[in-house]
Amino acid sequence: MNQISEMDRESLKVMIELSDEAERYDDMHEAVRQLVKIGHLLDEEERNLLSIAYKNVIGRRRAASRILDEILQEEMNRTRNNTRKPSRRIVDLYSPQMEAEMEELCEELLEIMAGLIPLAENADDIESQVFYQKMRGDCFRYMAEISSDDERRARVKESALATYIKASELARDLSPTDPLSLGLALNFSVFYYDIMKKPVVARDMAKKAFETAIVESDELMIGETIRDFFFIIQLMRDNITMWSKERSSHRYNVSAYSSIIVTSWSPLTILSETNMCKNYQRTPYI
Repeated sequence: MNQISEMDRESLKVMIELSDEAERYDDMHEAVRQLVKIGHLLDEEERNLLSIAYKNVIGRRRAASRILDEILQEEMNRTRNNTRKPSRRIVDLYSPQMEAEMEELCEELLEIMAGLIPLAENADDIESQVFYQKMRGDCFRYMAEISSDDERRARVKESALATYIKASELARDLSPTDPLSLGLALNFSVFYYDIMKKPVVARDMAKKAFETAIVESDELMIGETIRDFFFIIQLMRDNITMWSKERSSHRYNVSAYSSIIVTSWSPLTILSETNMCKNYQRTPYI
């Protein structure tokens, strides 16, 4: 794909959109990197494509890391002595590679954000500022998920918290039904649940955003973002339900994204697991 580096802005956008449709996220990622190098303030469409590209290339590695963790945990549960089984040795060798790949992608995206945020600030573009600060917070959260170094993990946790707070302060100017505002609240609550291990804070944050959005939902306009609104609301509702149940049974060690509970809520159409995964891949807001 060396020819990607020779494309102009419009050609890169076409390439990115085609890669997205074909779910060739490595190609999409490379084309997005070239688009950002042009050095202009991204429009809404370009900004969304940037998010989708990195979410999917990083997301695949996050999923692989979770699978390795599950395999390792199963090995530990089965082992009754100190004998190290072959699969565990392989997992121990493979995990650092996964961590290094995640770190590289996150550092790359943080560098991109460092260039885009000043452009958004100079243009007084609050929505883009919220969008990019949320992406920064997500990056730090991903790094905290996989870091094997306790000191580094503590640093990126602090960075994630500060960045999510900054994004939330900026998001006060957005409508509570805006998918960007909801996606930020969802991911911030997941950070409190998964990384900070504060399930009550996570549940209350998600519940407040959910209830406020529902009250204001009569102002929703039919359009592309209404799909994202209902999708995020469904994820948020499911997390609130799961976290509330775990709170009552004193359990809170399940990843918020490890499974999605699909139940009905009017006027939300029930989504199949396949559609839920597809919507997650395609929405830029979470």
